[in-house]
Amino acid sequence: MGEAWFDRLKINGNLNFFNTTFENVKGQERAHRSAKIIWEKIGDREKADYSFYHEMEAKRKQKPFYFRYPEIIVQYLFGYGVHPSRLLFSFITLLLLFAFSYWVMEGLFSLDSLLNKLRFSFLTLIVPAYGVINAKTGLYSFLTILEAVIGAFTWPTFIVTFARKYMR
Repeated sequence: MGEAWFDRLKINGNLNFFNTTFENVKGQERAHRSAKIIWEKIGDREKADYSFYHEMEAKRKQKPFYFRYPEIIVQYLFGYGVHPSRLLFSFITLLLLFAFSYWVMEGLFSLDSLLNKLRFSFLTLIVPAYGVINAKTGLYSFLTILEAVIGAFTWPTFIVTFARKYMR
């Protein structure tokens, strides 16, 4: 099949590609970019975000495999800044995974210990220096530094995503 070009079209109304699959990812990128621009002009930001997400997905698929596959993390966990619920779910999942890891490594299986590790993990994700300063040694320290680095990127992404979504 051929390619569709939307660059010079003048469309009055909307351009809808919901539940459409494209054989050519470059065509997907162009079509969704055009749809995004039209939806933004109309003022429907939800549909513009849908088109933006699929445009970015098409851009990712055009990259070499060594960039394409690691960027799946950005696509699914962060939703390209379009899906704040995914980011919130990722944040909570990371919080629980690290807290559970700290709790198991400590070996004190009490509710008080678990709550303490949840607090520690939350503060490490929000304020990376907190976990690094209060970390123990060994694997515990490595996990704390890893959580602090992830938190240093996750928290600002969370803020930017909500600002983009609700402040425009």
